[in-house]
Amino acid sequence: MVLGAVGGVPVVERDVEPVEVLLAAGGNFADELLRLQNETPLLLRAEGESWMRLHPLAREVLAGRLKQLPPEELRSLSRKASAWYAERELFEEAAEQSFLAGDTEQAIALVERSSRLMTVQGRSNALLSWYERLSPSEMRERPTFWSPAAWALAMSDRHAESQALIDLILAQPGLPVDQRFEAALIGVTTASFADRFDIAEDRKS
Repeated sequence: MVLGAVGGVPVVERDVEPVEVLLAAGGNFADELLRLQNETPLLLRAEGESWMRLHPLAREVLAGRLKQLPPEELRSLSRKASAWYAERELFEEAAEQSFLAGDTEQAIALVERSSRLMTVQGRSNALLSWYERLSPSEMRERPTFWSPAAWALAMSDRHAESQALIDLILAQPGLPVDQRFEAALIGVTTASFADRFDIAEDRKS
């Protein structure tokens, strides 16, 4: 999330990286960050790390100030934070900020770029949180999100929804063999989690 702004630059939950922020902000912003790190307990950085971390009390103060901002200014900060994250290939965080800014299409496009990684990492809840933000018609327009969402649904109690996405994947004309194989594998997983071992065995054969 955006926690506030210093010098017109959003302070995001992942905190700040001095060199990168200097490029974004210009001026002596990086010097100011280093001064705060050296002279106050507000910014902390472990030896050998480039990330600075905000003291919890500083986070609380910034979060309180954030609630007082006009909506348009808050959206502007979220857009800046999204761009900041995206430049560092932190697409999931960038997507969240775009969504908070009201840029839903941009948010979904960004989360699609990290959905495979989220699947590999077993982060089903994170995938489902994005799945649930999409209407059925929006979901049908996002084929690259079908497999990750189907995996997440397969490993939950939402097996019928997983199967619906599998059917969408398999209905695509000219579906490559690897994608067809993955859809079948998701189907086996769905059947196994649903205790439908008869279906799982049929799909294996």
